[in-house]
Amino acid sequence: MSAGPRPADWALLLAAMGGLAAGWLWPRAGIIIAPYLAWCMAGVLFLAFLRLDFAALTRVDRASLGGLATWTTLKLILLPLAAWAVTAILAPRWALAALVLSGVSAGVTSPFFAGLLGADMAGALRLVMASSLLAPLSLPALVELLAGRHMSASLTDMAAMLAAVILSPLLLARVCRLLWPRAALAVAARGLPLNLAIIFCANAGVMAKYGQYLRGRPLELLAALGLACLLALAYAGIGLGLGRLSNGRLDGLTGAAGLAFCNNILALVFAERFFGPLEALLCAAYTAPYFLVLIPLRLAAGRAGRSER
Repeated sequence: MSAGPRPADWALLLAAMGGLAAGWLWPRAGIIIAPYLAWCMAGVLFLAFLRLDFAALTRVDRASLGGLATWTTLKLILLPLAAWAVTAILAPRWALAALVLSGVSAGVTSPFFAGLLGADMAGALRLVMASSLLAPLSLPALVELLAGRHMSASLTDMAAMLAAVILSPLLLARVCRLLWPRAALAVAARGLPLNLAIIFCANAGVMAKYGQYLRGRPLELLAALGLACLLALAYAGIGLGLGRLSNGRLDGLTGAAGLAFCNNILALVFAERFFGPLEALLCAAYTAPYFLVLIPLRLAAGRAGRSER
């Protein structure tokens, strides 16, 4: 079995980058999709949840709770602290941006990528839910403590987002699995073309809506892309490394997916509302490595014998 990227990985990257390019070149067309980004994410998750082991999701034991607590603490406290400290020394202008991006919750599509990589989709989903509910408390506290800036995030809004984007497709997938199990699994097995179309459209909408932060600043854009790529590799590497150091007690690939596939769009919303263009620029630039980091994670999954087939 090859440990390298699969054709589906390259197809996903092509769809993702193609969507970003389309939104950049034809923003008037892409902006039509922008109001429906949440529905796009819910669609991707619905197709992924058709293959979810629901028994594993509800199975709560000491090991799973300990892993969830570890990854949540790392995602919301330790990782943003480290990112801020290193960036404050090496590139002080970007320190606040790195803090905001690193301290946001795990991305709602991280369970999809976890499943694609053969990691624990249920564990990734639990991390999304825990970090999404706690980030409105942890991120403002870190920003005020380290940068002396005030921001606020609504726990109610985060709960509503979880209900709309995660719980709705989760419940719908569960109903489909119960009522039409063979049809649901058949759709899941053949869902790649639909996923690619959704990801293309979603990225076109994202770029059309937020591309303003990437235009007219060529040098800052290159710096933001470079820093975003370094952060993505660091997030993934820390997750994988911690899994190795734990001697199997922690699932490094699942943790790496939760850390690397972070909710950069939510971070962008925060940056747009409370901070400046530099912070928004980094969060927008992370959209590219968000998908590109799939390749090193696939290589790591193959070497660890964790590929999905």
